[in-house]
Order: sequence, then structure tokens, then C-alpha cells
Amino acid sequence: MAYTATSWVNGSEPAINAANLNKLEAGVVAAHEAAAAPVTWGDVSGKPSTFPPVVGTSASSAKAGNWKPAVADVTGLEAKISELEARIAALDPDGE
Repeated sequence: MAYTATSWVNGSEPAINAANLNKLEAGVVAAHEAAAAPVTWGDVSGKPSTFPPVVGTSASSAKAGNWKPAVADVTGLEAKISELEARIAALDPDGE
């Protein structure tokens, strides 16, 4: 059942009476039951279209958990290494 909130204002209707307190109680019970209910796969939103999700099926889309990329596999890494080597060489031209 959908719960409809009641706007309470001091000294104004709606009154605090059995009917309104029972409505509140029913809302709490319904929320508690909904929170405790198991969620089915069909009720899950934003899930992958396949299950289990496909991580990759080719050399370009899947890697083993222990895969270590080569320097050439990381975009811009060779240039960054060259830049750092040049900066280090400038600080210590003798290489010691």
C-alpha cells in the first residue's frame, strides 16, 4: 500500500486520534515489511544485460588477474618515462 503523508500543524486538523495513529502505524509496518522482503533479480534496476557480466572475450577486452601491462600498453607512459629520465639526468649529469 502506498503511504500518503499527513501534514501535522499544532492546534489544527488533522487531530491526533486512533484513525490517524493507526494510519501512521500501518505505514511503519508496511515500510518494515518492504525493507525485509527479498529482492528478486527482476526487481533490480541498472543491472548488466547479461549475467554474469561479460568482462571480455578477446585479447583486447579481457586480461588475466595477474596481467602486467608492457610500457607500450599504457598510453603516454614512454613519453613520461623519457621526461623523468631527462629531469633526473639534469639533476645528476654523472648518473651517480
